[in-house]
Amino acid sequence: MAVRVVPFLVVATLVLFSTWAHSTEIVIGPVLDFPGTNEMSIFWETDVPVEGGVILLEGERGEKNFESPAKGSAFHRVKLTGLLPKTEYEYSILGDGTSLYKGKFKTLPEKGDYRVVLVGDIHAPQKPFFNLLPFIDAKSPDFIILLGDLVYEGDNKHEWMSFFQIGRKLFDHIPLFSVVGDHDCNGETGTYFYDIYFTDSGGGFESPRYFKANITGDLFIFLDVFSDRPNIRQWIWFVNTLVTVARAPDTGRVFVLSHEGVISFKGNRRGYSLFKHFLGIMDFTGVSALFSGHDHHFVNGTTYNGIDFFVSGGGGGVLYDSNHDNFFAKFVGKMEKFYKGYHFLVMDVSDDGFIVRVVDDSGAVIYTKEVVEPR
Repeated sequence: MAVRVVPFLVVATLVLFSTWAHSTEIVIGPVLDFPGTNEMSIFWETDVPVEGGVILLEGERGEKNFESPAKGSAFHRVKLTGLLPKTEYEYSILGDGTSLYKGKFKTLPEKGDYRVVLVGDIHAPQKPFFNLLPFIDAKSPDFIILLGDLVYEGDNKHEWMSFFQIGRKLFDHIPLFSVVGDHDCNGETGTYFYDIYFTDSGGGFESPRYFKANITGDLFIFLDVFSDRPNIRQWIWFVNTLVTVARAPDTGRVFVLSHEGVISFKGNRRGYSLFKHFLGIMDFTGVSALFSGHDHHFVNGTTYNGIDFFVSGGGGGVLYDSNHDNFFAKFVGKMEKFYKGYHFLVMDVSDDGFIVRVVDDSGAVIYTKEVVEPR
């Protein structure tokens, strides 16, 4: 039988055609995070290294071009600056000069009311978070706070890819703040979480492990209670931040956020023990509320010195029962409401105070807590 020989020119043509035919794809993102009144950060990852950038459309003002500092890389993070408060922008993600993705976002308001969604313990690639997404989107929050444990194995990049693919149609137009959970870092410091969230957010000594954000005069303090704990530098920064706020004449409300909270009603968990030593100064400096996850259910209550706390870990992990008689919790505070089910929180903040609502995986509001606290 005769053997057919494919000419070299044909082979070369096929190889070149396959190379030209490849279309660069975004495999992670785009994800908006660290929002502000005049800035926004955005990151994404492509399947192959490219020269990345963002075109920001400004309506009648034309457009701005932002280049990615990571030249010829697959992972890109760009900080968009010089923006206007409470303004909607259209953006286009570029790869080697070609538009890969188009979206919109809105900057935070400079003053007035705002809305935030809080959700914890998603544990991607678990599916319950997928069911919560449309209800979160329907609430149209100004930003979202992820209370840690976004994935189950922090060193497994496939889980991160799954998490961001599930959330793409939310994270591409609503910005995030995130605290690190024990599953996100697996007790390590050099995991993918820090590769993704490394940014010059202007927070603590080791941002993004801990940082702060000012939202219309209210202060959100984000803590890292897992990697390299107890991390004395973080707690010095935390106290200094609280004292500075207490001395400021125009201090708004102060919200403190961490993955593990000061109190736990799961089995015989103790809560984050070191945190308990700061209850006094948090009360003295006027902290309005504590938000945490880690326990896969919802709990609302008050500490013994009157600070409201919210435990919200119903984003996707296996749900937990509560131990109302937890010995260690008795020394910290009391429970007012418990709910075992997948859920997220919606907090509406105004000049008069704030309202926290618990929304379940059918979109129903199952609990409401109103705190009257004028600015």
